[in-house]
Amino acid sequence: MYQLLKYFFLTVYVSLTCCIPLNVNDDGNNHFLQIELEDLIDDDVILHEDYRFGHHKKDHVWDNNSIPFVIDSKLDQYRSLIKSAHEHISSKTCILFKERTDEQNYVRYHIGRG
Repeated sequence: MYQLLKYFFLTVYVSLTCCIPLNVNDDGNNHFLQIELEDLIDDDVILHEDYRFGHHKKDHVWDNNSIPFVIDSKLDQYRSLIKSAHEHISSKTCILFKERTDEQNYVRYHIGRG
C-alpha cells in the first residue's frame, strides 16, 4: 500500500509541475512560451542562435550568392513554377538564381531519386 501511495503522489507532483505555465503576462493571461514572430522560420521552427546564419566558410557558399541551376526538359511544364519559387526565395533572402552556363557546381532539377 505504501508503494502505491508513493507512486501516486510522485505522479501527481510530476504532472502538476509539468503543467505550470512558463510565463504569465501583466494582463494575467497565461502563455506557455512567448516567441517573437521574427524568431520563427516557416511560422513554426525555432533555430538556435548559433545556426541562424548558415555556413560562414568560404568554400561552403555559392559565388556571389548566386546559385546556377538546370531544369531537365521533362520538367518544362513546371519551369514557370520553379522560377516563381526562385523569385520568392530571392525576395526573402540574399540568394539569387541564374541559369547555368559553365559552372562546375549547380542545382539540377530532374525527375528521379536524389
